[in-house]
Amino acid sequence: MTDSLAPQFEPSASANGSDASDGAEKSTIVVKIGSTLIANSDLLTPRFGFLQRLMEDIYRLRQRGHKVILCSSGAVALGLKMVGETPENAGVSDKQAAAAAKAEADAVPAPTEAELKAARDAKYAARKKRKKG
Repeated sequence: MTDSLAPQFEPSASANGSDASDGAEKSTIVVKIGSTLIANSDLLTPRFGFLQRLMEDIYRLRQRGHKVILCSSGAVALGLKMVGETPENAGVSDKQAAAAAKAEADAVPAPTEAELKAARDAKYAARKKRKKG
């Protein structure tokens, strides 16, 4: 990922000094992403470019055999628009309602690796087509 706010995900060496990608011990990686990384704070809309690169990084880590847990507080930021509030005026109950509204709206199963690959392939094909034209 090239976003300056985004962390770089590279597995570190395990306790015994072996690299996690060499088939030795695989780690669980927990990624906590806050609202400022997930949502444009002015427009209260998703930052799709960042999210795409994050999913690509998670996909690569899973391909290497790592378990990845993604935690987010972005539901509040994205849900505020759904409940008609702004970050400046939102109280605790507004934020709870926003998170619940966003969670209900997004209640779908996580994409499979095949679905992520298909989405990535479609994105690259569209980018390649734009560059040619």
